Amino acid sequence: MYSLINIWHGQTLSVASSHALDEFGAQVVVDAEFQNYSEGFTYELVVCDPQGQEVYSCRRFCEEPERREYICISNPQLWNPLGYGKQSLYILRIQIGTQVYEQQFGIRMVRILEQPDEPGTTNYNLCLALRDTASGKEYDFNEHFSSFVLVVNHRRILCKGANWAPCEPFVSEVTNEKQTRILELVAAAGINMIRIWGGGMFEGEEMWRYHTQSNPELLKELFDYQLLFAKGLLGDFNDGADRLFKLQYLQYEWIRTSFEMMRRNMWFSSGILYWMLADCWPAASGWALIDYYCMPKAAYYSFKRCAKDLVASITKVAEECILHLCNNTRDDYLGQLSIRVFDYGMQGNNFEAAYEQVLENVHIKGECVTSLSLPFVPDKQQILICDMVADNHKDRAFYKNGNLELMACNDVKIVNRTEDSITLKSDCYVHAVGLEGNYIFEDNYFSLLPGEERTVSLSLMSELENSDILIKAYSLV
Repeated sequence: MYSLINIWHGQTLSVASSHALDEFGAQVVVDAEFQNYSEGFTYELVVCDPQGQEVYSCRRFCEEPERREYICISNPQLWNPLGYGKQSLYILRIQIGTQVYEQQFGIRMVRILEQPDEPGTTNYNLCLALRDTASGKEYDFNEHFSSFVLVVNHRRILCKGANWAPCEPFVSEVTNEKQTRILELVAAAGINMIRIWGGGMFEGEEMWRYHTQSNPELLKELFDYQLLFAKGLLGDFNDGADRLFKLQYLQYEWIRTSFEMMRRNMWFSSGILYWMLADCWPAASGWALIDYYCMPKAAYYSFKRCAKDLVASITKVAEECILHLCNNTRDDYLGQLSIRVFDYGMQGNNFEAAYEQVLENVHIKGECVTSLSLPFVPDKQQILICDMVADNHKDRAFYKNGNLELMACNDVKIVNRTEDSITLKSDCYVHAVGLEGNYIFEDNYFSLLPGEERTVSLSLMSELENSDILIKAYSLV
């Protein structure tokens, strides 16, 4: 598995990060191709561990166009995906005369786990149910089913990712600074997998309209459905600003509902990758997590919340609400659950607590989903909210029976503002608080309970100046 390939001064060098990895150590393979080798030359090869200590060295005479070096590293420090351990990197140094080249590489073992689903098991029955859906009847003809799980260093990985498309419409305009900024946002959101899109040729508008109009199942153009969904779920648009917020929040909800479903079905579904990571050109809404100017959209903050190690979600099954505590760490936790149900009037801000309960020492198992029945099912003028706290892990889940109709409100006040944080408070329930400014916010599009204070850290975009923070608050109708 070749992880790094470089051309330097007419030489080609590639490093196989873990040709073999077992209890005896790692076998790393270095392949080199040389030009101007006929008179022979001497090269020195050195490998240093992540702490800079030399773990291998050799000196060779070469008069051949190719050379392979097998290197055994005992007790290797492994590279792990984000959220699963350290990303330990070794340094390979090769010198020919006065020319010195260094390259980093990681050591890890990767494989795909495909375990057959035995008839009668939960996963097997889920596959049968999917095959029996409308799309399944048309496309799924499988008689046998199996898992498909990425395993790195003998540990199953829950993949959380997005698709990388060109970050500029013209390749010549791509800069290392912009790519680095996007990748920094990727790490901050808990994204541990990126699929590199192999395209890059951009077709004209007519091509897109041809496809959206020619699908016999669609009565309208594809882009019109986003407006219909936003109006149907969140309510009619009052003006342009209201329309923009609801289109952005619709994307937040699309990410939330799909990501929570994946987390509830952990290992039946071993991951989710969204199209797409970042916009290639300016767009107010769209389907990307990050906009063209490297600012997170509402969907980014939804992804970041759902990608946390511990996340909660609520579903309704028959006449019962189920709370799901999804833990992709190896650790067990004893958590506290605060369950509340609020009534609200037609004005959307007359909230009263109809039910409250606190559960202590709830056992949350590692690398699995813990599900609990809740003793309350809200009606259409109520919202069910659950706050989970387990050590340093926190999350808030909600369930709303029916559409999530929103209306703008002015109930959120600024309690304190510093250079790197803002503290907010509301006297009533606010379902979505959107913060806008020249900043990357620790969290965004979150809810506030009556009387709750929330401090949000923020960092200024490097090339921008400090700005006021615009607060957009929405309550339930």
